[in-house]
Amino acid sequence: NTTHLKPSAVDATIVVTATLTSQEGRKLDFKIEAVDASNGNTLIGQATHTRFVVGRERFLSKLYGQK
Repeated sequence: NTTHLKPSAVDATIVVTATLTSQEGRKLDFKIEAVDASNGNTLIGQATHTRFVVGRERFLSKLYGQK
């Protein structure tokens, strides 16, 4: 889920920060902000993102069809 708020110049320095806002078991929710550091740290975009922690071995075994 993203929102673009303002444009930035081609040579601009953009700083993006992701902050963990909540955790429920394996579910992680993040708030993401992008600021134009070349223009007084102007907020140019923001987003939310959800991820799930998975077990590597279990994930790969499912991916490659192994049991």
